[in-house]
Amino acid sequence: MKLRRLLLCLLFLLSLIPISIFGGVISYALFFAVLLIPLILWAYLLYVLYYFTVYQEAATRNIVVGEAINYRFILANEGRIAFTGVSVMLHADFSYVADVPDNRHFAIFPGERISFDTMLTCKYRGEYPVGVKRLIVTDFLGIFRVSYRMPSQIEAIVKPRIIHYDRLEEIPETVVFSQSVRLQETNEPDQTVRTYIPGDSLSRIHWKSTAKTGELKIRNEIGTIKQKVLILADFTRVSDDINIFLPQENRILERIIALLYYFTRQSVPAEFLFANKGPENRRVNDIQHFRFLYEELATMRFREDNSFTLLFRRIKESGIFSQVMLIMMITTNMDQELYSSLVKLSLAGKVIVVYVMSDDDISEFVRQSNERLIIIADEGNE
Repeated sequence: MKLRRLLLCLLFLLSLIPISIFGGVISYALFFAVLLIPLILWAYLLYVLYYFTVYQEAATRNIVVGEAINYRFILANEGRIAFTGVSVMLHADFSYVADVPDNRHFAIFPGERISFDTMLTCKYRGEYPVGVKRLIVTDFLGIFRVSYRMPSQIEAIVKPRIIHYDRLEEIPETVVFSQSVRLQETNEPDQTVRTYIPGDSLSRIHWKSTAKTGELKIRNEIGTIKQKVLILADFTRVSDDINIFLPQENRILERIIALLYYFTRQSVPAEFLFANKGPENRRVNDIQHFRFLYEELATMRFREDNSFTLLFRRIKESGIFSQVMLIMMITTNMDQELYSSLVKLSLAGKVIVVYVMSDDDISEFVRQSNERLIIIADEGNE
């Protein structure tokens, strides 16, 4: 396109030579003919802009990250002349439209419609425009181009996906599940029986086995105690640039939801703590609690004034850490102060797993991980 503009400028300069040297009707006719070329091209562009129409629709505005939904857009020529160079630019930063190359040029004849029935996929949680971003029109000589924003945008409301963990490799199952023969703490009874021993509670007598054998039999209920887990999350917005904070916040939410869903499926009660102007907590005891919390997390806003350091200090002062064996943390920053506090907690018998959602180099802290303090760097290579 630049070369063609240079050629037009060169042609204009050459048209001045006959006027300067010879003059006459033919020289001026040639000059005005060259002068009319850009005017004709711009008149063509204005005509195309007026009669070129783009329709787009998505199956729904409520989308889950990674879920492909039906998406259609139509390019239409409602004028009386052919459009030789029209194209669309798609929102490609946070979403993907299948089988439609960006900036592809189309020739559309009068009354013709070009329809694309394809799939749209969103990459991150949040609210942002998807589909066609800009309309681009080029004149028939390829010299001038006009680009303008799509008048009507599709604003998608994107929820984080739910990742299924079969197990957490970071922690041994014995941390979450502990064996006990105490009846009042057993929630998965194994109904075997044994002979009565003096001192056994009479409430544990298995009467059917007693009647069958003729001697006292006691229910030998050995089950699994599900320890409560504590999950702390960092809801601090680390940047004003949407290209930085949106992917990071998506990773944080996906990790939180994956952990909550895993413990819910394992019937392990979880207490979720986070900062939202001030410290807040949610308890998740079953799938119904999880669903409510998932919907809340899907619209949760990260804030610059949410201090994870302050949240950690307040939880530490409240004594909540003493009530649990396993502590899971999702944060955007790991420093020496936080690390020292975590070391003290691990020495007190706690098992701590920290997911650091940052591109910063925290290899020094990762190398110091042990079986009670596990630090994992999530650099988010997306």
